[in-house]
Amino acid sequence: MLEKSIRVGHLPNGFTYYLKPTNDTDEISLQFYVKVGRFNERLWDTHEYSHLMEHFGYIEGYLKSYYSENDATFKESGNTTFALTARMYTPYWSSVNSIDTISLKDRLEWFYNISNMDLKDSVVLREARCVRQETFYKGQGFELNRFFNKSIRDAAILFNSKGETPYTDWIKAYDMGGISVSSLREFYRHWYRPDRMGLVITGNIRDINNLEQQLIALYGKIPKVTAKNDDFDMRFFYLNSPPRFKTVERVELSRFSNWNKNRSQISLFFRVKEFHKVLDTKEKWINEQLYKAIYSMIYQRLRKKGMLSWSPKKGDVVDAVFPDRDYPYFRMPAIENKPGTERENLQRVASTLQQLWENGFTQQEWDEQKHWMLNGITSKDTSSTVYWEDQLKNHFVYGEILPAHKKAITKHWTNSLSLKDINSYLNKNFSVMPDDIYITASAGHPALDYTEDQVRGWIKEAIKTPVGLSETIDITTLIPVGEKNSPLMSPNEVKNLKVVQYRKKGIDPDTGLEVLELDNGVKLMLDWQELNGNVSESISISGTSPRGASCFPEDDYYTAISAAEIVKLSGAGSFNRNSIRNKLGREFRPSEEPVQLHIKSNTSTVSTRSKLEDLEKYLQLVYLYFTSPQQDSTAFAQWRSQIKDHYFGEIYGGVSPRIDMKNFIAKLLNFRDFAPSNQISTEQFYQKQNVKLEETMECYQTIFGNASDFTFVVKGRYEKERILPLLQKYLGNLPSDNNVNCSDMDDINKMDIELPKGPIYHTFYADKMKAGYKLYTVPYMLSYIVPIPEDNWKDRVTMDIIRIYLGPKFNQELRFIKGTSVYYNTVEGRYSKADALYSLTIFVDALDDELQWVRKEIKTMIIDLKDHGIAMDEKDIVLEDPLFFGRYMSTPKLKEKIMEYARSLTSEKIKEVATKYLNEIHQYEFVLKESKKDFVIP
Repeated sequence: MLEKSIRVGHLPNGFTYYLKPTNDTDEISLQFYVKVGRFNERLWDTHEYSHLMEHFGYIEGYLKSYYSENDATFKESGNTTFALTARMYTPYWSSVNSIDTISLKDRLEWFYNISNMDLKDSVVLREARCVRQETFYKGQGFELNRFFNKSIRDAAILFNSKGETPYTDWIKAYDMGGISVSSLREFYRHWYRPDRMGLVITGNIRDINNLEQQLIALYGKIPKVTAKNDDFDMRFFYLNSPPRFKTVERVELSRFSNWNKNRSQISLFFRVKEFHKVLDTKEKWINEQLYKAIYSMIYQRLRKKGMLSWSPKKGDVVDAVFPDRDYPYFRMPAIENKPGTERENLQRVASTLQQLWENGFTQQEWDEQKHWMLNGITSKDTSSTVYWEDQLKNHFVYGEILPAHKKAITKHWTNSLSLKDINSYLNKNFSVMPDDIYITASAGHPALDYTEDQVRGWIKEAIKTPVGLSETIDITTLIPVGEKNSPLMSPNEVKNLKVVQYRKKGIDPDTGLEVLELDNGVKLMLDWQELNGNVSESISISGTSPRGASCFPEDDYYTAISAAEIVKLSGAGSFNRNSIRNKLGREFRPSEEPVQLHIKSNTSTVSTRSKLEDLEKYLQLVYLYFTSPQQDSTAFAQWRSQIKDHYFGEIYGGVSPRIDMKNFIAKLLNFRDFAPSNQISTEQFYQKQNVKLEETMECYQTIFGNASDFTFVVKGRYEKERILPLLQKYLGNLPSDNNVNCSDMDDINKMDIELPKGPIYHTFYADKMKAGYKLYTVPYMLSYIVPIPEDNWKDRVTMDIIRIYLGPKFNQELRFIKGTSVYYNTVEGRYSKADALYSLTIFVDALDDELQWVRKEIKTMIIDLKDHGIAMDEKDIVLEDPLFFGRYMSTPKLKEKIMEYARSLTSEKIKEVATKYLNEIHQYEFVLKESKKDFVIP
């Protein structure tokens, strides 16, 4: 029985709608669902069709509702309009202010238009090219290698192919390997029918009766489909197929990669034994909770047995799939095998699973899992719009039960599950022998010759006679309790630090904050609010110096960039990195170090965040990083070994063609601040391998040995009188050795920044860069780099407005109006104080046969801007964009000044600034191609 507060309707044509008023928002949220997704595609003839249809639903339906051909303009749709392709459904969603009845009507018409699309031949081809381009853009750099080999694995296991995938043809042809327009139209008619469509509306619904009548009148016009819908569901196609065993040669799309050719990988798939398409009863709902629970606990058991010591964990992402209503299987992280260890590793896993199957889970394991399950239920806010959006989606797509008081009911059901229940389910529904086994290795590897009987025979041996398994030791338990969460400095060391004096320097013009200068030259800005009685409030401290890697000679640039990274791995004072973590009583991910240190091109930073009661301990750590950074050869060797992992994306995001482009442009123009220094490039990959430890420490001391260059902003809720003495003690005693600054070199470099006059057109080649990846699209950048003095903030604000204005203009017009196959483009604006240069950059990931067309259309839009400026209603939209005003949120006085000026800007003034700066003298165009000659597809 459905929750009574929900108004649900089923129209004669099969269309379903849900109306659920909520009180936590001023907006109305709309989710339009079509029950078709990636798992409804047949790999052999309709692959990526649901994705392509989602493009059409968003674009064609959107254009019919929002674009006026009479005046060639778009209606404002806001930034809350999205679409994506899920595994079993395709959602389109948006939101409007509850009083905006015009936009609400437009949104409803957009969804209606999705049911009667034209799918013109030319647009089908364009969007097929965009779908292809989207795949290659999202898989840029080395991600494409992983994506491609994952698609081979999924094709081999889920569809029983011979290690082949439709993406093979995509590399050779822009149009998805040769799309059939007629079959796409048939797919659309087959799946986009009213009995598979549903609309969920939640939020501040003011007149529910009137809204319901609008829905009935509009969606009732969709013709009823009487033809039988012969559904294809990959989940049941897979579950009803025989068990599979595949050995497939790994494919390399890159010039070189981080893949170890001497190793093999084994993926094990365990199918859910009792899987339901519709969760319309208590029993089916509980069954799903049980299989999700057992596989979660199986994974935890494998981890405790040392699984991750021999199976790779890439960054913070564990390569595993846990079963749910979309995935009818558990796939554990791929086992990475050193040569000749495949049998040993498989038998370790099988022995662990056999031991579990025979003895069951322990009470502690089940208690922890049930606690996690109950928290997932009790933490839900049943009054929120987000809660009802999710519940109604699940009811429509999966038929999930939605009774009154569901939170209390499902909590009771879950709480009633016992250890006996979960172990009984495990015994009846789990087999130690995996259903499907997938092995991949490089060409010629012995593992590719293994047979199914051979591999399953190894597993059967371990089931019959499990191998010995030693318990792993949690190393954190070996740390004496007294050492955890203790100070980093001894009482005598702290006593020797004096509370230095400070003087008032004035008011910072940008933030309006008072600037204090300590005796050692360190500047402080206290951005504080009164405490609200909670001593656990967080305080952030961020110190910035205007000195960076650019103030060193060119040969030392990457040495300086690397210095802070190496020191973070080494530690400070008498503590290595692990000791620091233990002292602070918590674990940190690589991106969450207790103190962050960075040396960038024209700045260096140190930052930390702590609870109020822990502030002194974190200030001690900041003090130690300035005064006694460790020079650790072991940490340096670890850093050297991680360079390759950074480049190939095993840690963080890895390199991308866009990063490489920016880096080589910066080098070509002698404008280092153009390059993103916190992301690794191909040049960094090679240059960092030549870095020497002693030289990095010299660079580090040069920057952090003169703390008088640093200004610290201390932000949060705290009592100024309590915090200031701590800052005077720890920051006031930082070293300020003016003999080690690099200001002279910085001044020389600044004078050397003399950009060549435009227009300039330059092509870079990935093979000449020695980039590891290959290119399958053509990245293009158009930049205007212009000198604007620091005191001319008005022109910088106008350029920021132009930047925000151009973003959606390029996004909408290049693809929707001009008809180019451009999936991704962006507009960036950046000001370098050190060089007094503003760069406006348009980036487009293009296709080779459209590059000249795209260049022409972009320049035409720039000319149009210079001829006509920006209409005032369009400027007002820009001023409301968080990308514009959001950057000033932390500096209210500056924001007030900026917004006042921005509101006063006229179209003529914007034209004047655009004409002044967006001209050929400041114009630089760059293209990145694979090579001068056509590359050969492997």
